[in-house]
Amino acid sequence: MNRISPTTASSGFCKLCMALILFSGTDIAIANGDQQSLKQNKNPVIRICYEEQFYPPYSYPPARNSHQATHKPGLLIELVTLAAEASGLQPEFVTLPWKRCIRQLKHGLVDGIFAAIWQKERDKWGLFPKQLNRPDQSKSLWTGRYSIYTYNDSQLTWDGTRFGNVRHGLSAPLGYVTEKKLRQLNVFSNQAYSPQEGLKIVTLKRLDGYVVDEAIFETQFRSDRQLGQLRKLPVPFIEADWYLPLSFQWVEKNPELSERFWSSLGKVRQDQGKRLYNSYIPH
Repeated sequence: MNRISPTTASSGFCKLCMALILFSGTDIAIANGDQQSLKQNKNPVIRICYEEQFYPPYSYPPARNSHQATHKPGLLIELVTLAAEASGLQPEFVTLPWKRCIRQLKHGLVDGIFAAIWQKERDKWGLFPKQLNRPDQSKSLWTGRYSIYTYNDSQLTWDGTRFGNVRHGLSAPLGYVTEKKLRQLNVFSNQAYSPQEGLKIVTLKRLDGYVVDEAIFETQFRSDRQLGQLRKLPVPFIEADWYLPLSFQWVEKNPELSERFWSSLGKVRQDQGKRLYNSYIPH
């Protein structure tokens, strides 16, 4: 019978320990490598701010839990999400009052905001997609059509250039291009209202009219017994392209990714915009 000496046994045990350590170390290295690879493959995040108001069909308040998730997020949120994912980005949405979204963009605290109509002074906010120093419509997010709603027996008129028979003034949401244009035409009521508030005041005949996007009116107010009776003036107040400007800081870090994202926005709008829009509008 062969006997193993204590020295030989000890030597064999040590070799076994070393093998296990080396094998385990290899496993750990592989695991760490896999985790590192996952981190490297994770899509970069883009933080986007939009107004916290309830503006169907474009945006709905984010659900705080699964029990509140009873509706789709909104047309614009869907378009932005699809464009971000097509660009290899992971979108994160932030809801704030519109003017706070603008301030956050200026300071690089969010990477983008929507929806914004381009004006020269808004180039201070961040970067809009442009071609030959003009906004690139092919990379826009959507086109808004803003109309004037008034009460049925109102004498208010609008010919596309000037108003007639203004008694109390008109209103629009705070900080919007529509508010600015009403001020320039000297017909602003000196009080900005949300659509719900403004349209209600029109029904009480304390405002001559309220300017709001047509899709918002059709989705949110047409079925309302009182507000649904308001009359839309035939000539639109403004038709304008909406954009998603990005922060100076984010574009500087991600110049190629920014262009890819804007291009994806235009493509998603063109390919899927009509289908998504129809899924939100009552028929």
